[in-house]
Amino acid sequence: MIQRTLNRALMFVLMLAMLPVQQMARAEYDMPYYIEVDIKNQITTVYRTSDDAVVYQAICTTGTDEFYTPSGTFYLPKPTGTEREEWFYFRMYGTYAKYATRIYKGVLFHSVLYSRKDDSTLSQKSVTELGTKASHGCIRLRVPDAKWIAEHCEEGTRVHIFRNGKRDEELRELLLAESYDGEAGINGRTYAQYLGMAEDENSLGRYSEGPAVLDLQYRLLSLGFFTGEITGVYTAATVKAVRAFQTALGVEETGVASVDMLEKIYADDAPVGSLVSLVTGMSGPVVAQLQRALSDLRFYEGDLDSVYDAEVEDAVHAFQGAFGYDYDDACLPEVQLAALNASKQLRDVFGGGNYQSEMKTREYDAALISSDVSVRLRKTASTAAGYLEKLESGARVLVLERLDGGWSHVQSSLNDGYIKDEYLSFYTYTNTIVTYTSMEGNVQIALGQTLEEYLMGNVEAAAEATLELVDAEFVRVNTGSADVRLNLRQEPRDDSIVIAKLPDGLELEAMEVGDEWTKVEYEGFEGYLLNQYLTTETRQVLREVMPEEDDYLETIYAVVNTASDSTTLNLRQYDSPDSEVLAQLSNGERVEVISADEDWSYVRYGEQKGYLLNQYLQFELVGEEGQKEEE
Repeated sequence: MIQRTLNRALMFVLMLAMLPVQQMARAEYDMPYYIEVDIKNQITTVYRTSDDAVVYQAICTTGTDEFYTPSGTFYLPKPTGTEREEWFYFRMYGTYAKYATRIYKGVLFHSVLYSRKDDSTLSQKSVTELGTKASHGCIRLRVPDAKWIAEHCEEGTRVHIFRNGKRDEELRELLLAESYDGEAGINGRTYAQYLGMAEDENSLGRYSEGPAVLDLQYRLLSLGFFTGEITGVYTAATVKAVRAFQTALGVEETGVASVDMLEKIYADDAPVGSLVSLVTGMSGPVVAQLQRALSDLRFYEGDLDSVYDAEVEDAVHAFQGAFGYDYDDACLPEVQLAALNASKQLRDVFGGGNYQSEMKTREYDAALISSDVSVRLRKTASTAAGYLEKLESGARVLVLERLDGGWSHVQSSLNDGYIKDEYLSFYTYTNTIVTYTSMEGNVQIALGQTLEEYLMGNVEAAAEATLELVDAEFVRVNTGSADVRLNLRQEPRDDSIVIAKLPDGLELEAMEVGDEWTKVEYEGFEGYLLNQYLTTETRQVLREVMPEEDDYLETIYAVVNTASDSTTLNLRQYDSPDSEVLAQLSNGERVEVISADEDWSYVRYGEQKGYLLNQYLQFELVGEEGQKEEE
């Protein structure tokens, strides 16, 4: 028995001796903070090691079920390249993020996404995805949250990522509205104060319940601040509503309904918000506010009785039509704000005096882009033509002319160009403008959605396209005679194979310009022309430009996965379904990924480069040791 115990003790000592020194040091953890990432709730929490207090907490975005974020315990490695700096470039996706902190191999904490090193190129989609599984494995955060981790969590900080636990919608709702910074940042509040917990028995706060909370929720709803479920329990929605009321009042946003705050909430002159969607049957100050605005705009002629009835609903529908909003049974907050702002414009112009209104409508031929992926707006009605911008599915265009051959000439928010009819869903758009004129006829203002505003839904998609004006070299064949053609050779040698004979005056864009030869592409073939028979010109062209690569580069590959060995995948010249097919790849073939966006990957396939649809690719990552992993 004693011998068996000694053997076990010896084995334990030997196991300790085999542990790396760094791992033993981690057992004596001495970092100021440690981090936990809750995948179930999409929440990242930073704790202070000395007392396990929450010092920072934020909503986040982790990997999808396909490109999942690995669970386990990791230690932040030493930064390399531009890690932890303001900008970080992801070569595979051709996108930027801020304050990237590496966790493990290709998994990092980083901010929401940008298409270029420019704050104006923020991806709104990555913002709206916060709180959901949407990344390729990294953990996305708001910019201040990513910056906090990059600046405060040193090399060696422990990160525990886990998937178990219960869904906490209450906490998620608070974090979706605002991150918690408890040490020296944007809040300066204790964690209990952040949660909206009452500090005395006479106040109402988070976890309070009963008739007083029920009355409070109904009152905040009637004031246009409470958007949750009426339960009589002081939920996160109640904290959020009280904070919104305090913001409107111009006082500290505690989220706690103290005795003094309750008096202000129930006061006759309490501020009114517009956060609540209004439906038939609702009543209160928020409805009265809307009735007054619609009355000013001459859409509503009923009583200002604070009741949302059928007459108010009709007025809302008329306003929605004039200002370009989709008809909805509920009057959404954005519609209320638009009505309030338009009403304020009239008061500013007419000073509350008398004026008359006139409504004018006009119909236009229009279309929605209808495609699984982005479509290029071409310069001419040809798939070989250059493009002006990329339009996402659902983007609006005006149809200027329907052409023969299955093309239409259309106008987007930025350009007029050409799109194949198969990517357009045609309809009639009715534009309404309301003109308000003073009774004397000397002052006039027009309100309503203009055509430019109607098309502005395309601007975000256009802004994310990495299009820039760049210098490009063009050459023109100059043999001196229409009867003399110039040889396009396979190699830059006089004895190389002649691929084609080019006519005098033909203009081509140069791919490479050398001392004696210029490389060009002609009818799908690449070859070389003698410079002595060329004239050159530099011009600016609109071009999709790849951003500069970051110091930390990983090689990404993709395997064609069409789900059928008899189905091939088209390698296209551009990232558009109407682009020329360069090659057809069989199921299982492997390509190197140069860059990618949400729909397309720009890949190297043998000697060719082109675009493949992501939905038919399975991605692989070559890690730091060179082994392949599923991303």
